[in-house]
Amino acid sequence: MNLTVDHCQATVATLPHSEDIFKALELLEKAYAVVVVDDKKPIGILTDYDMAHFFRDVTGGLVQVEDIEITLRNYIEAVLPEGEQRNIALSHEFGPKSKFDRLSFGDSIRLVTNEKNWPLFEPYLAPKDLFMNMMDQIRVIRNQLAHFKMRLNPIQRHDLEQVRYWISIRPKVIHDVPQAHPSNGQGLHAFLKQVEDSKKSDIQVSFQDMEGLLQSSLPSTAYAHESWWSNDYLNDPQSLAWLEVGWQVRDVDISSRHVTFRRTNTVLWQLFFADLLERLKKARPGITNVEKIPPEYHWSFSGGRSGFHFGWVLLRSHDLRVELYIDAKESKKLFDKLAEQKFAIENELNMALNWDRLDTRKACRVSITHPAKVTDPPDELEGVKEWAVETMLKFVDVFQPRIKGL
Repeated sequence: MNLTVDHCQATVATLPHSEDIFKALELLEKAYAVVVVDDKKPIGILTDYDMAHFFRDVTGGLVQVEDIEITLRNYIEAVLPEGEQRNIALSHEFGPKSKFDRLSFGDSIRLVTNEKNWPLFEPYLAPKDLFMNMMDQIRVIRNQLAHFKMRLNPIQRHDLEQVRYWISIRPKVIHDVPQAHPSNGQGLHAFLKQVEDSKKSDIQVSFQDMEGLLQSSLPSTAYAHESWWSNDYLNDPQSLAWLEVGWQVRDVDISSRHVTFRRTNTVLWQLFFADLLERLKKARPGITNVEKIPPEYHWSFSGGRSGFHFGWVLLRSHDLRVELYIDAKESKKLFDKLAEQKFAIENELNMALNWDRLDTRKACRVSITHPAKVTDPPDELEGVKEWAVETMLKFVDVFQPRIKGL
């Protein structure tokens, strides 16, 4: 064929080198390649392969960062068990009302290195200057990757791998954990229930035994990354295998291929409220934007006005409380105004409520309770969950218009 160049020309997609990376993705949906320009002069070509390679680099780095974050968090949870000691340590750095589950990576570093808290962590993470320097490097790398600012350079990659290795070989907080061996053909739920019945609170299981318990091979990431063993029920669904029976991963040793589990009801609380939240949002779309539940014995969402919250609370008396909690500038005055409508409110709800003014405290509460125990079988909890969601919706419908009118 005797064709000139003009017969083979096509429109070229161009992209300024300062443009957002997601714009490049948008253009590559319609073209095989994009020409990167600077002041209208071509300086490079971007293809699908380039983008795949870029995101592989980014996600690979983020997985390593997550390994470090999870390992650090495991140290914090082991050194500062749930309860007063953890709350005191949190208050040293963040004040009395801080929540552990809301700590960022930077917050976790500050918690550990606080001068009053550091002596507790020193046996495991010393020297302090080295720890702070390493964690600061990871914090910078994390932000760089999370915001797609640029690829990691070779020095940063080396630093990331080195810090990940360093923190993985620090002395363990949990010592002399008994290793448990399941019976042939035993599933994970039955195995953990058997361990619970033996009154053991911590057990160590080999990766090989975990494959038998899960009745499937572990993915390669489980052998390479601590992040696979995260207790994140929302983003890591494999964790439900142990969370649903009240156990959580407390430590992972990639080198020896062992995982340590600890028995705790907090994960049962978390999954219980997560199910209630899912049902609530399905029954009333838009009622709350919350996506994830923390591992606590209570959960609440906004009542539509500052200081007002609707919530569920699991009580030590093995009851579930549905409540309107008032913690505002004039809590008592606002509570009294609602209490003036007590007869109408209870008549509308068709239930008698507990009106707790709590005169020795700033807050007030209006509530109702129902027997509930999160360790009960799922079929027994079904009726409790139905009551909890139905009652919460009634509380919202009856109280919210009155709250706005106060």
